[in-house]
Amino acid sequence: MTMTITEALAEIKLLGNKLEKKREFVLQNTMKVKQAPDPMANAGGIKQVIQNELQSIDDLERRLCILRVAIMAVNVGSEVTIMGLTKPLYAWLVWRKEIASNQKNFFKRIYDVTKNEMDSLAKAPRLYKTSDEMAPTLVEIEPNLDYMSFANKAATVGEILDKLDGILSLKNATLLIDV
Repeated sequence: MTMTITEALAEIKLLGNKLEKKREFVLQNTMKVKQAPDPMANAGGIKQVIQNELQSIDDLERRLCILRVAIMAVNVGSEVTIMGLTKPLYAWLVWRKEIASNQKNFFKRIYDVTKNEMDSLAKAPRLYKTSDEMAPTLVEIEPNLDYMSFANKAATVGEILDKLDGILSLKNATLLIDV
């Protein structure tokens, strides 16, 4: 069966909902009052219904894995270029999930910490004394890195994320998987 990634993702969401309901049903029926009538007698008895639900859960989980692997395989084989950088779509997804947010925050913090310290010193100069014999001098600081470039890098990460979202929408609607 062939489908788009968008269709597969919709099915994955549906599978997740079905799995949740089936698991809840099993959990709610792990015990019964022995003397009470079997509420599932017409369906082969509660024990049989639970066994059927467990098999259904196993089948749904297997289907979910098949869909995820098929999506990953297509994404690994589909290269995308964003702002001159070409990577497999799967690598972009990993970057977005595992790296982008931390990277953007780190770049922004480098800029903020450096700029705040420089602004603070400009507003309230401090004295620096190297030894008891020397007269104190005004503290002069110099950044150890081009902090302005990190503000630009943080903005670039944001731009890449925005472009990636658009590309993902298009790719998910057009890339096909076989399951």
